[in-house]
Amino acid sequence: NRLVQAQRLVRDVNEGKRVLRADDETTLLRVAEAQWTILEQHIIARSLGRLGRTLPAALLAKLEMMLSGAGTEDEDRNPLARNTQFELYTRATLIMGDVPARIAEPDLRADYLGTEIGVAAKRVRSLRQLPKRTKEAVDQIRASALPGIVALNVDVLLKVGAADVINDEPLDERLLAIKQVDNTLAEQDCIVGSLVFARDTVWRFDGEKPAVGIATTHRFAIYPRTQQQREQGEEFWRRARVRIDTRLENL
Repeated sequence: NRLVQAQRLVRDVNEGKRVLRADDETTLLRVAEAQWTILEQHIIARSLGRLGRTLPAALLAKLEMMLSGAGTEDEDRNPLARNTQFELYTRATLIMGDVPARIAEPDLRADYLGTEIGVAAKRVRSLRQLPKRTKEAVDQIRASALPGIVALNVDVLLKVGAADVINDEPLDERLLAIKQVDNTLAEQDCIVGSLVFARDTVWRFDGEKPAVGIATTHRFAIYPRTQQQREQGEEFWRRARVRIDTRLENL
């Protein structure tokens, strides 16, 4: 499966069986994707609870699907495995924030301020897809008859070259396209918030050995109708973010 293949590739690199070169973009992409596969699936596994517990059939099916697929996105004829991994990673992130979440339509259901909400998760593979995927997520949530949150993976908006430097500017200052998404979602009465993920891997070859930097971010946004909703929503996500960041640091 994809996880075993990723582990094997990273082990070969660490043991010197594969040599990393700045001009070998294919191998660098494979190694970067292998690292993300291992990291995200590790986080997903940690979110499953205690060892030996019985998992729901729907969750088991999702886990099995997640393990399929090709080594890189470009080689995947069907994006279902990676789409499923993103759904499960979104669930794991919420659980790290002590937000109960389970597999159910539209993609997930979670507890938000004591109310069950739907979560629609979408991976965006190009800037052109962003408005379309956002609309699809809104339609999914509306069809569920629940208020909801749109979760978006926008790695494509964070891609940088090997010579670029990742800075510490907030995501919504660097990715102007997300502001358009915010404007669209804020107009939808069924949407209470959004969760945006972005990541990239930057290689360096100016030292004794190749070095890799991992840039990853997640951003919460709420779309309140009242001041009370704003205050409650901001406090909800503030607490969740503290728990998530702490647990990520302790992986």
